[in-house]
Amino acid sequence: DEPAEKDVWLTHDDFEKLLNESQRKLVRGAKNKWEHKKTTKLTRCYLFCLIALETASRKTVVEQLTFEQVFLDSDYIDYGLYVKVQSSKRKPKVPVSKRLKPVLVQRFADAQASLGEVEAAINASGQYGSPVKLTLQNSYKIYSELKTKSESGALSAATIKPLLEKLEPVVFVLYCPGSIRKTFETARNKAELASAITPHTLRHTKATWMARDGVDLWHIAGVLGDSIRTIEKKYAHHSPDFLHGAVNHNWDGNDD
Repeated sequence: DEPAEKDVWLTHDDFEKLLNESQRKLVRGAKNKWEHKKTTKLTRCYLFCLIALETASRKTVVEQLTFEQVFLDSDYIDYGLYVKVQSSKRKPKVPVSKRLKPVLVQRFADAQASLGEVEAAINASGQYGSPVKLTLQNSYKIYSELKTKSESGALSAATIKPLLEKLEPVVFVLYCPGSIRKTFETARNKAELASAITPHTLRHTKATWMARDGVDLWHIAGVLGDSIRTIEKKYAHHSPDFLHGAVNHNWDGNDD
């Protein structure tokens, strides 16, 4: 039978296609035409796809993930730490997989280098011409103040430093906490995947893969932060042991 409409998940090959396209960036090519080309810098979409799948997490918490929530020494992410948007959804601690860790390490190193460049630029010239980059290390409140001062021509070292001192640096893993929807849809379409594939599909895909690989449903519930009852309802039918106990029950030839 075909899977139910809501039971949409990616094969391993489809995910790799999506990941490959997510690492492309729109750039001007020959004859001034826009082209999607691969970039060496980790893109927001690539980071989102890998983190959302490897941690089986919801779109919003991945978009808002900061390095304050990432513990590389202990190999886990605490989605419940410093959450800005409150909801009834559980936000568990999730282990960092072997595939995800080197990507997070690279992203953290890049972020540290960017913060150093920001500080050096301010100290060297007394000016900072691209306040957008400051979303890497500041809340939107601080960014808004900087943007206003920039537009009024009042952006200088003297005006920036007091604002930066108000908050400790907050580095978003995805560079900024904006929506990933449009860039995700672009990568999905370039990978020639069905329009039914959404950012949430990555969470469902990971859970489905775990169930199909025989991972205990209790462990899947722990990773997703869902109740065992919810996991059984959504993913038990993917487990290779699903109903095997029933069909093999009392298989000894006796009617007693």
